[in-house]
Amino acid sequence: MTIGYGLSLNLPKSVADKVSAGLKADLQLAFLVYASLLLVLPEAFSSVAINDHYTAIGVLLSLIGLPVPYLPRNPVWGLQIAGPLARKNWQLVTTLGARILFLTGSLSFVLGASSLFNFLWSLSAGLVGLIVGTGYYWHELTKRGN
Repeated sequence: MTIGYGLSLNLPKSVADKVSAGLKADLQLAFLVYASLLLVLPEAFSSVAINDHYTAIGVLLSLIGLPVPYLPRNPVWGLQIAGPLARKNWQLVTTLGARILFLTGSLSFVLGASSLFNFLWSLSAGLVGLIVGTGYYWHELTKRGN
């Protein structure tokens, strides 16, 4: 993660122009979150927690959630929204889903350090929150005509 963060700070000009400032800020936030966790809960990074409690899955989920708000609308990721304001609504719902996914992954990583049960509970609750939260938000946007 540190190598990725360092590379993001030293991107060539041609690549840096294509990477949005928001994505850079999200990468810096993720680095800050995991660096803080390393200081506060170093046992979460132990090989026992990562191997026995599968906490690496939480890290992967949180890292998947980082670039998603910056992807263009596509048929693979996000709710498939139809309507006159589909592009705007898709972006709003996908951004919310990505934020929930980052939070779920980070929380699963932290709680998973204590036991596999806590990891599975937090991961399940987060994924249910992802589905319910994005579905409700999409419904509200559609109802309001946004």
